[in-house]
Amino acid sequence: MNEEPNSQNITSDGYLYDLMLSYADIYFQDMAVNTKQIARVIDVEVPLSIELEGWTIKYKKNLKACGECHLKRKFILINPEQANSEVKLTVLHEMIHAFNYMLFDKYKEFFLIYFYNKLIKKIGKKKLHRIINLYLDWDLRVKDHSLLFLLKSLELDLRLKKPLGTVMAYGRCDIFHYYQNKKLEWIPKRNEHSTRSDSKEV
Repeated sequence: MNEEPNSQNITSDGYLYDLMLSYADIYFQDMAVNTKQIARVIDVEVPLSIELEGWTIKYKKNLKACGECHLKRKFILINPEQANSEVKLTVLHEMIHAFNYMLFDKYKEFFLIYFYNKLIKKIGKKKLHRIINLYLDWDLRVKDHSLLFLLKSLELDLRLKKPLGTVMAYGRCDIFHYYQNKKLEWIPKRNEHSTRSDSKEV
């Protein structure tokens, strides 16, 4: 499946599942590459299959966040009380959690370098370093949103032609915009951020 599912019944769990599978093909093939080849590069003896087999996704009302990713139990919950465009962004956000969780640490190191180099070519080293320094120095990190998560989310922003910080959410679109243009005069507090997701190791 290499295109988005028919959106006639966007309120169904079946639509969410088809959307997740289509996004895996469209946006996450770079994290499901020939892992045997990567294993040789980073000296990992046992190749890892990165796929969403066994994962489920469904709508759940009254979530505190737009979405939740329950890592060990392999299911994603999506808050239905948001526009379809936001649902799609939330699904992508939660899928980064899922793929990140399935990676061994050695693979995470590989993909950190991979996305870092890819982003430098797209937005330049200076701009990328500003964003990374902002992320690390100003305590904008949220639990389970690692540097690898940040880099993959930025790569998705570029592919979707969205402002940097869109997939990451938590108010980072505005922060990144002002910081890149040296006009940042405020730092939003944690409770001022929009809450895209919450990932849980349960």
